[in-house]
Amino acid sequence: MRRSDARLNRERILEAAKQVFAEQGIAAEVKDIADRAGLGIGTLYRNFPGKDDLLVEVVRGLAGEIAAALGEGEDEADPIAGLRTGLVNVYGVAANYGWLLHAKLNQQLPRGVQTTLKPPYEDSRYQAVIRMVERAKAQGLIRPEVDPNLILVLMFSTIGPLLHMPVGSGWSGEDLASTVLDIVLNGVATRPPA
Repeated sequence: MRRSDARLNRERILEAAKQVFAEQGIAAEVKDIADRAGLGIGTLYRNFPGKDDLLVEVVRGLAGEIAAALGEGEDEADPIAGLRTGLVNVYGVAANYGWLLHAKLNQQLPRGVQTTLKPPYEDSRYQAVIRMVERAKAQGLIRPEVDPNLILVLMFSTIGPLLHMPVGSGWSGEDLASTVLDIVLNGVATRPPA
């Protein structure tokens, strides 16, 4: 088999895994994933020796998608607008991985998969948030003593409530991101002299 075919098969498996896990949750069977990918179970196991290995790769893909989503806001001149853009984008990504977030919150992830999910402040891919907060501090928009890691952790901690919003509530990811950032930033913003 050519390398390009092997790479394509791996991509097909990962895409099928995201779809099947989204439909069936963490209990999804690898046979269903192989079937969705249009490949034999042997091909799946050649790429991923076990379900946990497949989950780890899906988690790594999620981390990359989140990092890219956050980074899109970094190009904005206004760092607060950039944080808002980044958070809206992250909510969009998170909506596709609700099954994974639900499994993590309910401690259903296998140990090897759980250790792949680093806290955001330990993952260098999320440094765009730190840089935007530092820019906001330099522009006098955020108090100088505020730890940028705190903002990063607060932003990530707001993803969970997104999963619990009632269907038809009328809240979009953009609405929720704006509200969350307003709450967080009002707490850390510089205040004009009284």
